[in-house]
Amino acid sequence: MKKLYYFFLLCVPMGASAQVTITSVQNGNASSPLTWDCFCFPSTDDNIIINHNVAMDVDWLVNNGGSITVNSGGSLLQNGTHALAIDGGGTELNVNGQFKMQNLSVTGGAAVQTSATGTIRIVEGIYVGNTASYTNAGSTLEVDSLLTEGVFQQNGILMAGDVLNTGDFNLAGEMMADSVGNTGTMTFSSGYTYCTAFGTSGTATLSSGFIHTDGNMYNSGDFTTASGTLLECIGSFYSGDTILGTALLDMNGLLTVATDLYFSEDVQGSGDICVSGDSYNAAAVIGTLDICDPSASMSGFDFNMGTVAGTITNCSPGCSVSVDEEIISWNIAPNPANEKIKLIGVSDVKQIQIIDISGSTAAFIDNVNNTFDVSGLQGGAYFVILVGAKNALPVRLIVN
Repeated sequence: MKKLYYFFLLCVPMGASAQVTITSVQNGNASSPLTWDCFCFPSTDDNIIINHNVAMDVDWLVNNGGSITVNSGGSLLQNGTHALAIDGGGTELNVNGQFKMQNLSVTGGAAVQTSATGTIRIVEGIYVGNTASYTNAGSTLEVDSLLTEGVFQQNGILMAGDVLNTGDFNLAGEMMADSVGNTGTMTFSSGYTYCTAFGTSGTATLSSGFIHTDGNMYNSGDFTTASGTLLECIGSFYSGDTILGTALLDMNGLLTVATDLYFSEDVQGSGDICVSGDSYNAAAVIGTLDICDPSASMSGFDFNMGTVAGTITNCSPGCSVSVDEEIISWNIAPNPANEKIKLIGVSDVKQIQIIDISGSTAAFIDNVNNTFDVSGLQGGAYFVILVGAKNALPVRLIVN
């Protein structure tokens, strides 16, 4: 994990002690009485409604059933480097507009929610405590590190550096991250996940959609995938036990591995497994899996020290990742961007397609000549696709 922040904020409230509703009346600093209809500085347990552009110029604590609501068209953006702590049952942060802070802590049964129109940007860390919740129906972006010990409901788009779940993480949207780790319960009910590496030692269920890793993927817990799902691993895939426990891979969808495959504990299911590199098995493999490694022996593996049930088939109907298939590695720069972008690692590209997070085409650009302009796109997250290059994976793009 990158830097992750467990921070405690000191805030000295001013004004009346009774909880009241306070609404912004103009743009200004959060610490300025002129910004609020009470001509005061809000207390930590007040219900604060923001309809204007408010600059957070102090660290802020919200507790004791207080709340902050940033309405559509409003914003709460840090002025300098600041943090917000939401603590206690009934305490809420509701974002329907724009919100940006250095760090965000949600603890003690508190809740954070973004609507479809809301965007939260956190420069460093988000911490969701074990009795707290975070529901993202909009966008949570620019996060360096996310640690959740509570409930994280991901319905919109999440872009982060490192994501670690030790609680209950439910994905029904899109997640793009450097690394994703799970020691709790992680459920992928729809949408997709793009990351550099993925690992789980807890319970993970892929019931719909796909998980793609540019690097390695491992399982040392219980990992179940449903029919029609895809695990796409450009690195190596490992499923096996650890010193402290056992592992089970229940594979009913499609697993494609561009490098090497390793099994050292129970594997079962009715899906398909495709391997381009070497395959190693020291597990008991049962069910009606089809395992396809074109270079493997009759056991289905290059090196087999385990047991393979007679119901397992080999390369029937065939493998979608062959030993001859080459994954095209490419990128774009700068990223994030707001004007011209250069393609890196490819040449003579004639057409690109830009897809937004809903899956719709945001732009189709001809005569690329290795550069293209995104100044006409709205700020947000996109995928860039090289048209006609079937082995070139989409690259994620942030437009400022």
